[in-house]
Amino acid sequence: MIRSSAMRISVPSSRRSESDSHINPDQDPATNLGASRAARAVGGMGIFWAGATPRTHPVVEHIPFVDGDELSRLYGVAEKLLHTTTSAYEMSVQGRVVTERLNEAGYQVRQLPLAVERLSVDPPRVHWSGPEIILKGGDRNAPSVADDPRFTLLPEHLCTALVHSGRQVTGAVVRDLATGAERTLVADTFVVACGSVLTPQLLWASGIRPDALGRYLCEQTMATCQVALSDDLASRLDDGPNVVEPNLWIPVAEGRPWHAQLHRGIFGYAAVPDGVDRRTVTDLVWFSTCDVRRENAVTFSDRVADPYGLPQPTFHFGANVADRARADDMVTDMAKAATALGKFLPGAEPAFLEAGFALHITGTTRMGADARESVVDPYAKVWGLDNLYLGGGGVIPAGVACNTTLTSMALAVRTAEAIAAG
Repeated sequence: MIRSSAMRISVPSSRRSESDSHINPDQDPATNLGASRAARAVGGMGIFWAGATPRTHPVVEHIPFVDGDELSRLYGVAEKLLHTTTSAYEMSVQGRVVTERLNEAGYQVRQLPLAVERLSVDPPRVHWSGPEIILKGGDRNAPSVADDPRFTLLPEHLCTALVHSGRQVTGAVVRDLATGAERTLVADTFVVACGSVLTPQLLWASGIRPDALGRYLCEQTMATCQVALSDDLASRLDDGPNVVEPNLWIPVAEGRPWHAQLHRGIFGYAAVPDGVDRRTVTDLVWFSTCDVRRENAVTFSDRVADPYGLPQPTFHFGANVADRARADDMVTDMAKAATALGKFLPGAEPAFLEAGFALHITGTTRMGADARESVVDPYAKVWGLDNLYLGGGGVIPAGVACNTTLTSMALAVRTAEAIAAG
């Protein structure tokens, strides 16, 4: 795992840095996504993922270029592959108490869709979905695609470049990170899904540089707080040793363009002080999107390298007036929900988190109908190349407030179906 904030770099001998302190000389701290991360691991961003798989709102988070009925079908396929459920935490007494109180306050609280399987309640055990579940079609007891002799996984390998000529990608250069040896893999069709920063980085390094590459970057504004439930709510909780925590959400709605989650200890934003009954503590996490703007972008250097020798990313991201107003309204809403439940824990009052913390970057390889304003067509094929497709959150062409994994996978299913159809 490396930090993808465009602030920490190491420089191989083939490239030189303008700074001896290994700080990206091109990064303006005011426009950085300082809390962002990129994963270089089997399973990709799944190592950061909390398993939330909500669908987007059809109006507020509208995904253009995909018909609504088709998108619903694709979501269904993706939910099956991820073993999405809303029942794994429905037995949580804290969840029921929180839901009832917030619904009385005018909210519409639901069980958060999660990629998880409940194994037992006492003790509370679950099996979270990961690549092995996807490769088994969403059933952990089913045979895995990875067992097919036609499937080959190359762990500890890094793709450093795509070789292309005319309208064809002819090979992918990969480096064995253990030995340093390089080889070129040949295929009829290539799919790049390295995340919203590393995918455009690889294209840039390969000389594939459409005008929109890295542009139209959206990232969510994220705010959080922690509350201890009021005495009347706390008196209704279980007092046994095996307490199932809540996993709740308040979906995006028209007039309320932010996504909300209520759970316990998922990210560990603040330690629970001594003397506070941990059963009563609830984390509130609210996400608001940003407007889609071309100037919000990640660019790549031709003179400074990242720790793997690829072009160093630099972020140019800022909020406009509408983004700030939306974020302020969101935090006001979060504080209203929190005070309906109880009191803030000391040091865990409502606060914005550092830019990039959500890890929900979209738009950097966006799909579209116009090659001047997008990187891929509506089936995620790169403009100007006949056999190169992209996957991941960067393909999402709209600013969304909810978690991006399910939408990314739904669009990937659409792309896979198009490839299979020839």
